[in-house]
Amino acid sequence: MQPEECVEQLLTLGVAIPQELNGINIQKVVAAFESDPDLHLVVNYTVASDFLKAVRHAVNLYHGWTDEHGSASLTRYTLQYSTLHSWNPSTMPN
Repeated sequence: MQPEECVEQLLTLGVAIPQELNGINIQKVVAAFESDPDLHLVVNYTVASDFLKAVRHAVNLYHGWTDEHGSASLTRYTLQYSTLHSWNPSTMPN
């Protein structure tokens, strides 16, 4: 698909490219999720993170694949190293 077609298809699926990410190579992003539907990306920028999750969901929806948001492996990792409730040096990994 051409970039314009990718953008149009994403818009049809309810995903718009945020203004802050204008100029992103949407073809590469879509291709990454098409080649690995279970790909999870960690981005330290909320706008980009939310956009990538939405694109992943749209690609999975477009292809009729199961959407695994919040997979057990990702959840297990984030909970394992979480220090939200308490911090104890003896329980932290080395």
